[in-house]
Amino acid sequence: MAEKFKVNPITGKFDMVGDGTAEGITYTNAEKTIETIGGVKAGTSFDKATVEEVFNMLFYPERGPLISLSASDTNYNREIGDIIEELTLTATTTKKSYPIKSVKLSDGQSIASPNANGGAEKFTVTNVGKNVSFTATVADEKGLSGKSSAISYAFRRPIYYGIIASNKADDATIRTLTKVIPTADSGTITAAFGKFDSMRMVVAVAGTVSDILNPSGYKILPSFDTRFVVNVQCLDGQEVPYNVFISNPNKQESYTCKITYKLN
Repeated sequence: MAEKFKVNPITGKFDMVGDGTAEGITYTNAEKTIETIGGVKAGTSFDKATVEEVFNMLFYPERGPLISLSASDTNYNREIGDIIEELTLTATTTKKSYPIKSVKLSDGQSIASPNANGGAEKFTVTNVGKNVSFTATVADEKGLSGKSSAISYAFRRPIYYGIIASNKADDATIRTLTKVIPTADSGTITAAFGKFDSMRMVVAVAGTVSDILNPSGYKILPSFDTRFVVNVQCLDGQEVPYNVFISNPNKQESYTCKITYKLN
């Protein structure tokens, strides 16, 4: 008589018939599993599954391919008007359970014949000049898939700061100041004004300034009592209104401030 063995999932008891060899043992259970255990997913039932099949499912589950994405240009925060003329994005894939069948970039590009065993796949993107995020996806011949982390480029108006003698500043003066490309639409930047004597600090933002803290943490924005708007010629050719804040004359040996801003 052929051997067969069945496990009752409720009682845990074994029903066995036959010669008892592992090669002849099968497992049948129409009741679907309620939890995922190893590679046996919730909702799985068994019909004459061999011991080898069950153990392989438990201990060696199917695994989808892996993918990571890197870029030839890692300057992710840029000034509006700056253009990345050519950008190379490299998707590095790793084969797991099955050969790789497709590799795609989020902008719609795909690799015609991806390396089935994994490797580096390259995409080229041209004229990147606006906020954009890229991700890459990989899928194997069984439909198991993976997705990379995002690579994002953000373009913003710069913030200007520095030291001037006058309580006036035009477009040309502002563009000679220290330029900082902020990493967020709102937040805080560090402005190293340095050493100065009988000079004025100036801050220019295409937006608003809500606070300026001196090295001791005191709020000094009220001392920037000269305020006006100047149209600044920007990198993209646009004349953009900048709010300009100029302080009273001061003397400092070393002065670094925290400027809290919000861009328009």
